[in-house]
Amino acid sequence: KAKRDSTVARWNLDGGVLLVHYEALRLIDWKSLGPADLVIVDESHRLANGSRSARSPKFFKALKQIKTKHKLALSGSLIINSPEDFFGANHWLFPNIYKSKFTDWCDKYLQYVEGGFGRVLLGVKPDRVNEMRDELGKFILVRSKQDELPGLPDRIEQTLRVELLPAQRRVYDDLANNFIASLPDGKRVTVGSHLAQLTKLRQVATGLDLLGTEFTDSAKLDLTIELIQDNLPNKTVVFAWHRATVRAISERCAAKGIDCVAIDGDTKMADRAKLVDRFQTDPECKVIVATIKTLGESVTLHAASDVIFVESSWTPTDMEQAADRVYRIGQTRHVTITHIVSTGTVDETRVLPRLADKIAMRNMVLGDK
Repeated sequence: KAKRDSTVARWNLDGGVLLVHYEALRLIDWKSLGPADLVIVDESHRLANGSRSARSPKFFKALKQIKTKHKLALSGSLIINSPEDFFGANHWLFPNIYKSKFTDWCDKYLQYVEGGFGRVLLGVKPDRVNEMRDELGKFILVRSKQDELPGLPDRIEQTLRVELLPAQRRVYDDLANNFIASLPDGKRVTVGSHLAQLTKLRQVATGLDLLGTEFTDSAKLDLTIELIQDNLPNKTVVFAWHRATVRAISERCAAKGIDCVAIDGDTKMADRAKLVDRFQTDPECKVIVATIKTLGESVTLHAASDVIFVESSWTPTDMEQAADRVYRIGQTRHVTITHIVSTGTVDETRVLPRLADKIAMRNMVLGDK
C-alpha cells in the first residue's frame, strides 16, 4: 500500500504515464487526484457489465471516478457473448449518451422473449441492424491482423473428432440418462441438477481422469499426447477448460518424459510469469498447458507455432484471444490451431452450436466492419 500510494502521488505531481491493473483500480482514491489528460483502457471487453447500477463491478466504479477529457478503449474482442456487451464500454466513453443499459441500448436495438428465468435475447431487431452499425461506426475503428500485419505467417485451423472409448461411453451414457454412473475403479458419480450434469458430461467427454480415476480411458487426452509427440522437437501450447484437464495432460507428459509446465487458476501470478518465461526461453521445455481463462490474455507464447484446444470455452472470443498468444507479432512460422471434439457428446450438441451462434451474431452486428 505504501509503495502504491507513493507511486500514485508522484504521478499526480509530476505527470507521465501511470499503469494500473484492473483489480488495483478500486484501491486508489481517484477523487483526491487531479485529472489525467488521457485514459486508455486495454482489454475493454471487461467493461461489458459496467453501468450506473449498484451491481456494476468495483473496478468499473473506480474507473468512472478518474477525471479526464480524453478516453480510448482497446479490445481484441468487441463482442464477448452478445451485443449487450457493447453497453459497458459505451457507457464509460459517453456517459451522457448511454445512460441506461436497456433504455439507451438493449431495448433500442435488441429483441427479447420472456423465458422461465427472465428475458432471453433472440438477437438484433432486423429493422435496426443498419442503424446499430451506423451508430457503432461513429466511434469504433476495427483493425485486423491481415490489414495491419501483412507479413504475418499463415494460420491453419482444424477440428479433429474422436470417438469415446468404451469405458468413457458407458459412464457418459449413464450420466446422460440416469444422472448416476459407476467408474471403473468402483467409485460412483452422481449429479443433482442439469447444470451439474452438463459439467460432468463435458469432463467425461474429455477423460475419466477428470473424475478422479488415474490414467484411464481418454480418447481426447491420448490424441493430445500423440499430437505433442508428433510435433517434437517443436513446442506446443495446449489449452483446456477444466483445471483437472491441465493436471491430467501434465501428468501424461511427465510419464512420457516430455518437459512440460502447467498453469491454472491456482498458480500464483509471479509463478505464472516465470513458467511462461521458461517455456519461451528454455529449449528443453516443450509444452505449456493452461486453462483458457488463466493464460488466454496478456502473454506471448510465440516460441510455439502449434496450439491444441482439448476443450472449448463457451465464448468464441476466449478461444480467439488464447490462440492469439501464439499468432501474434514476432511469430515467424505458420501457426496450426487444432480443436479436439468428442463425437456424440455435449461437445457437438451444446458447445459447438453455442459458439457458432455467437460468431454468427457478431458477424451480423459488425457487418463489413
